[in-house]
Amino acid sequence: MMLLRILFVAAALCLCVPAPAHAAFLIPIVASALAVSTAVATAIVTVGSLAISFGLSWLSSKLLTDVPVGGSELDLRVDATIPQSLIVGRAVTAGSLVYAETYGKRGKIDNSDLIRIFAIADHLCHGIVKAYCEDQEVATTPQSGGTAGKFYGSDASGRGNIVDGYEGKLSILFYLGDQTAADQLTVGALGSHPDRPWTSAMVGRGRCYAREHAIWDSDVLQSPPRWRFVVDGALLYDPRKDTTAGGSGAHRFDDLSTHEFTSNLMVIAYNILRGVRVKNAAGTPVHFYGLEGTPAANLPLDNWFAAMNECDVVIDGEPQFHGGMEIKLSDEPLDAVKQIIR
Repeated sequence: MMLLRILFVAAALCLCVPAPAHAAFLIPIVASALAVSTAVATAIVTVGSLAISFGLSWLSSKLLTDVPVGGSELDLRVDATIPQSLIVGRAVTAGSLVYAETYGKRGKIDNSDLIRIFAIADHLCHGIVKAYCEDQEVATTPQSGGTAGKFYGSDASGRGNIVDGYEGKLSILFYLGDQTAADQLTVGALGSHPDRPWTSAMVGRGRCYAREHAIWDSDVLQSPPRWRFVVDGALLYDPRKDTTAGGSGAHRFDDLSTHEFTSNLMVIAYNILRGVRVKNAAGTPVHFYGLEGTPAANLPLDNWFAAMNECDVVIDGEPQFHGGMEIKLSDEPLDAVKQIIR
């Protein structure tokens, strides 16, 4: 069992261990995970990079499991084979770890700063509603250029939004998928990293992601925190808002710029059966998930309008059938629809 724990920690180190040095963020993680002293943990961190390069894929396949369609993935995923994901409606996710690296020196502490990149969804999202750090809902203060109460839209060249309660040692910044440049803090700090550079080409066009910046502090922040995000997902087509389909409004199935966020469960199901499309890196609409090329005539709108309207009936101040889910692109579309309407 101890060997398995050591291998698991080694796999985690593979994601963010720098060249052998005093890696402040890693030592308490190792000490806690292996129940050893700080001195022993320091030794493990120092030599760990020599023996971990082969273990991550095997451990991921053994220790990480998928959740059923319609479930919420609340634990951070660390696996190179994770399928792309689609968020429809409002859902909670921990995302998946794309990048982690330490740098800098503050006082006597080498590698005092940690940057992590979390993939949230592989498409443009409508917004980030809330963020939870260590199971506590957080409030943030924009460093510059942002708006109080918002989790995105801050100055991308700075730290972003400072998380209240951590004495300025923790910040988070979200990109919804419409960004046109890479995160400048990460590029500036790690763009020339000898092994794992984060370059200006890493824009993440059409992808929603979060960038965390943490500064190690023995009193405030000793290890990387755990995050969960409440996300308003993809923009979808609502035929009730399409004048050409018998509705009323500017929505058009073929024009993604007219689509809007919705948590109406039947609208979500309709989009999956018609096929959810997103813009690729070149800005061209492409099929992303669901049944591709389903003729509109195969889904009689009289029935669908009635079902969609029933979802919107307000009960106790809320629409009676609303919600959302995170869908892996490996999930069968009809299984996803069953989860939505069950």
